[in-house]
Amino acid sequence: MIRYLQKLKRKKGFTLVEMIVVMCIIGVLAAIIVPMIGHYVTDAKIASANSSASDIKKNITYFLMELDMEMKGMKRIENSIAQFMFMCKDGKWIVKAECKTKVKGKADTDGSLTFYDHKNWWNDNKAFVLEETTSRKDDNHLLGMARVVCDTLQDLRTGFVMAFFKGGVCRGVVYIPNCDFLWPSNYGNVPNTLTRGRSQERPRLVKSSNTDKQYNCLKEFSPWAGVWPEVASGGIWDGQAGLDRDGFVCGTCPVIGYDSTLPYDKSKK
Repeated sequence: MIRYLQKLKRKKGFTLVEMIVVMCIIGVLAAIIVPMIGHYVTDAKIASANSSASDIKKNITYFLMELDMEMKGMKRIENSIAQFMFMCKDGKWIVKAECKTKVKGKADTDGSLTFYDHKNWWNDNKAFVLEETTSRKDDNHLLGMARVVCDTLQDLRTGFVMAFFKGGVCRGVVYIPNCDFLWPSNYGNVPNTLTRGRSQERPRLVKSSNTDKQYNCLKEFSPWAGVWPEVASGGIWDGQAGLDRDGFVCGTCPVIGYDSTLPYDKSKK
């Protein structure tokens, strides 16, 4: 017995076999745990983005109610369709409105079919930059709404918000945090100059302003059919609701679920 204990005392470290067994066990555990942790982190980011989208939608609704009391809001006609894009870059916000309202076959070219007080909403379909002094009571209602969104996302440095309206009511919001965007070449170097009031085409979302890969700016989200979807296919989501095919975490309100059985039209991407 004494010799056995002395032998154990002289033994140092692990044998090669023991080390291989331990490394195999660690590898198996890592293969199981790491994907689970990544999944939980992604779910947490999506839940947070969904919550922010809900807050944005509520605050925009309150803002429109204030304008409605002064007859300066959006017209409550069923075929009134509009969407606003709020873009934040390095803490600076730009807002752009798009309308697709038609009345008796006439398109809304100046915002008069969509908005009361349309000259302070539409203003020749320009994009506007949010100033530090801008308040929600700004005469330019687009800037007033941009202030509401900015105040809701006070800590956001770079991101994108799209709010969809039908019948004068905010029907849905998409919020994409931490995404950059590029402007079309015909609009000039707007992210640096942030020139107020120049017209533009739609920007493109990117992972970083240093990348050449550009994504069509929420093309698949544009609900011009007039219905905010309850679920979407792989045309929007990459296997789960809230994670789009370009790798962006997207918050939606109402939440757009994922249905793998829906057809996916690749021509729309």
